[in-house]
Amino acid sequence: MARATPSRGGLLKTVGALAVLGCAWYLQQRQEPSTPQDAPTSVTAPSVETPARPAITPPTKAKPPVAEPPAKAVPKPAAKPTAKADDGGATKVKKLFETGTSDTVVDVYGKVDRILADDTDGDQHQKFILELRDGHTVLVAHNIDLTERVPIKAGDEVHVKGEFEYDERGGVIHWTHRDPRGKHEAGFIEHAGKRYQ
Repeated sequence: MARATPSRGGLLKTVGALAVLGCAWYLQQRQEPSTPQDAPTSVTAPSVETPARPAITPPTKAKPPVAEPPAKAVPKPAAKPTAKADDGGATKVKKLFETGTSDTVVDVYGKVDRILADDTDGDQHQKFILELRDGHTVLVAHNIDLTERVPIKAGDEVHVKGEFEYDERGGVIHWTHRDPRGKHEAGFIEHAGKRYQ
């Protein structure tokens, strides 16, 4: 008995249909995977929150601090002893007087108590009584043959540096000038911002 040979057109239709069915089956398998009925159901592990990672910012270059210009130091004038700051040398003079000591350089501040007549015996000396800050008084003998006269009056404040000599009336301060031979320590009298020596 002779076999019927399918026509070419029918064969192509059959192959095309099979191809379409195969593609459909393949797509269905990808979208809905089949689970065997006897396979145990998988247990989903509880979700664990992953801690959020902090945002990483790129490091920035730190700007160097701006240095401010240093403040100019204002020099303070040298402080002269004042009545509030110290005794203006009165303690030293008092000690020298009480111990009968002479030939000692002193540096004192005080007020002119009274002006005496010049000493004209030998070298001329301008003379006045100086009251120190503790009330002690001394005679100041200022050589006006070696330096100029100090234009003082009673009540004026003066600064005197010279050599103390003991006497029973309170003591004497002399050598209130430069030594022309340069052998003795120089003294002076300062009055109204001017130095006389």
